[in-house]
Amino acid sequence: MTVDISNSITDIAISVSAVIVALFIGTVTWFYSKKQHIRNSLTDVFSLLNSKEHKESEHKLRRAYQKNELFSVDQMNLEFKEDYDIVRRNYAQIGVLINAGAIPKKAYYVSFAVITVVTYIIVQEEIKHKQITRPLFMAHFHNLAYDCLEFWLNQKWSKIHPITDPKTNQKITLDMIGKKFNL
Repeated sequence: MTVDISNSITDIAISVSAVIVALFIGTVTWFYSKKQHIRNSLTDVFSLLNSKEHKESEHKLRRAYQKNELFSVDQMNLEFKEDYDIVRRNYAQIGVLINAGAIPKKAYYVSFAVITVVTYIIVQEEIKHKQITRPLFMAHFHNLAYDCLEFWLNQKWSKIHPITDPKTNQKITLDMIGKKFNL
């Protein structure tokens, strides 16, 4: 009888130990896979924003904006439409992924807040023009720019390095971007 009880306690102890070890291994695996997911998603974003096509398009839009050549009357000049489409589509996609939790917000904001906000300000007029007929047009890009600027303004370095309009060199404010969309 004593042997049976002793064997039962040993069996229970082994089972409990196996469960604890399995939980520990599962937790460590989950933790490292989450870290790897963050690295992979940020690498994908970096690749997208650092692609030759995206960088050239952003550069052309910025230069045209600074020279007041981006818009004529109330619409974007046709020679910049393709560049505008590339840039707005990339940032809208990033906004959707951040909103879905696929890209860590803080890591993105620290790395890309300035360029996101500046690019939004550059193309904002065209986006607002399209929103007349399609009110939620580029809402994810708009919200991404708003969130990036809000994050930046709440950091101690924002007073030393404010985000400025590339044409006027004025500090960009949340009022310049407008209210966030409820999505």
